[in-house]
Parts: sequence; C-alpha cells; structure tokens
Amino acid sequence: MNRRGVVLLLVLLALATLGATGVAVLAAAHAARDDARGTLASLHARSLAGASAARAWSEWDGAARAGDAIGTVAEWLASSTGAIATMQRTRLHPQLWWIAADARAMVTLRAKPVRHAAVLALHLAVSPVAPLAALTTAGAVTIGTGTAVGGGDSVPNSWPCAREVAPEVAIHRASASPLVAPTALVRGAELRFAVGAPDDPRRAWESARPTIIATASVRPLAGANLLISPRDSLGSCPPGATVWGEPDRSPAGVAACRRLWVVVHAAGPLTLSGGRGQGVLVADGGLRLTGTATFVGLVIARGRVLLEDRSRLIGALVVADAPGDPASAVTLTGSASITRSRCAVLAALVGGPLLAPAAPGGWLTLW
Repeated sequence: MNRRGVVLLLVLLALATLGATGVAVLAAAHAARDDARGTLASLHARSLAGASAARAWSEWDGAARAGDAIGTVAEWLASSTGAIATMQRTRLHPQLWWIAADARAMVTLRAKPVRHAAVLALHLAVSPVAPLAALTTAGAVTIGTGTAVGGGDSVPNSWPCAREVAPEVAIHRASASPLVAPTALVRGAELRFAVGAPDDPRRAWESARPTIIATASVRPLAGANLLISPRDSLGSCPPGATVWGEPDRSPAGVAACRRLWVVVHAAGPLTLSGGRGQGVLVADGGLRLTGTATFVGLVIARGRVLLEDRSRLIGALVVADAPGDPASAVTLTGSASITRSRCAVLAALVGGPLLAPAAPGGWLTLW
C-alpha cells in the first residue's frame, strides 16, 4: 500500500506540474497575443494621427480658411481600420493655424498604449492684411469709358467666404496722384496718403515683397505672353507655367484646380492674354492683362499696369514705385475692371506657398 501511495503521489505531482506548465504556456501565449494586438493597435493610432493631420493640410482650401476667426475651434472625426481620430483646427494668430489629431485604437488593452496624438503647425510668411482699396497707387490713374474700379467687397463666383460689411474704398492714391476718370466709373470712396509717410499703405507690401518673391512657384520669362488656364489631369491639377489654379467654384469650373494657389514673380514685362488664375502676382517689369484674362487675388506691381478688353482683376492691385519710374501709371480701357475682394486677397495668402508647415517640418509628437 505504501508503494502504491507513493506511486499515486508521484503521478499527482507530475500531473500538477504538467498542469502548471500548461497554464504558464497558455498565459504566455495570451500575453504574446495581447502584446501583438497592443502593438498593432498602437500602430493604427499612430498612423491615423499622422495621416489625418497630413490630409487636413493636403485638402486645405484658402477660400474657406480666409475667414477663420482667431480662437474658434473646428472639430471633426477621421477613421481607419482599427482606429478613430478626433481632429481639431484652430487659428491661434493671424499667421498661425494649429491642426491636432488625437487618434485612439478601437480596442481596449491594458498592456499597450492605444492612443497617439500629432500636431501640425501652419505658419503664414507675411501679415494677412488685405489692402483697404481695390487700387493703391502713387502714380497716374486713367479709367476709360466702359471700365470700372469697384471698392465694395466682392466674393468671387461660388466661393464659400462671406462678404465684408465695410466702407467701400475704390482707390487709395497719393495726394499728388492724377486721376482721369468719369465719376460713375469709380464705385466707392477715394482716400489719399502722403508718399513715404507712416500712413503710406504701400510700405507694408513693399517690405513683404522679398518674402513673397522667395516663395514664388511660377517665374515667367521676361516678355512672356501667357494664356493661363486650369487643367484636369486624371483628377489632379498639374501645376505649371500656365496652370494657375481655378477661381471659378461653380460647376463649370475645373474642380481639381480649386485648391491650387500660385505665387508668381515676373521679373520682366508680363502679358496675360486670356484665361484665369488665382494667387499672388508680383510684377516687376510692367503688367498687361488683355482679352478675357482674369486674375483673382493680390497683384503687387512695379511699373506700368494696363488692363484692356474684357480683362478683370478681382482682389486688389498695389502699385509700388519702380526704379526710374517713380509714378507708374495704371490704365483701364475697353470693359476692363478692378474689383476689391478681401476674401480673394486673404485666400491667396493662406492658400498657397506662403502658408506652410512651421519648421522643423511642423510635426510634434505628443504621446
């Protein structure tokens, strides 16, 4: 009996050992599984956070963001397989936006973190202050019969921004600047300034000019005569010398080019003979718009500016002093027009190369 009891005891001990070993192996397997799941969940959260913030920037619409109020938080959701993110966009300052993505995995695990946050800071290189008038100049202005300079705030076709309720200022010109125009063609008030005085409105844009030129995405050759036109290439908008975005937001416009904003620097004379574009144009050698050419945004010119035929400028024109030509003239003929649009100017500034992720890269990993 004693021998049988010993054998039975040894058998029981062996079974207990095997059972304990099995439990340990099973626990280790569960831990490994949870570890793998936790790692996968964490990767999902991390990937979604970064991708969501990047997508918010890639889909940035300058026209829609021009009116963002400082401090107002916009919130929306983004999701992927295994994770969901809460997205926030805030304008912290006239020149700074903050895009935050807080992503969480859609499973709850104690062993691994399943949450990740990323932030993208967007910084505007110049102060986004729209010129007060449709036309700002110290030179001579000639407005022919059939043309017009409008100072009332205008919103381009089907744009998502609101019209500003403000005094209508058509022309802001130097005290000695001659104006030749039928009264009915200047739609809005005229303001005066002294050249070089602290209230000279051209000074701010002249100081911002080097920064704007440095970010130029299009640089036409001197004497270029361009027909600008948006173009859809398999659902995308290929930028180029003559593709300057799409200011027409109606169904008739090229949808793929609506978020393309250009910064153009023309070091020599430039002629736009037709088509349409949007952005910021710096013309240093004279500018001519003819035919049905339409430019929406901000134009900073050094030299003479001529708008003729049915050409249009929607936004603002600021004429600075050109070397050797301190009183550059602005002339409108045919049925050309300049129409003030605060939204168009601000959208051109915050929609293109002038707004970019803050260095280094704009990314900040929080956890």
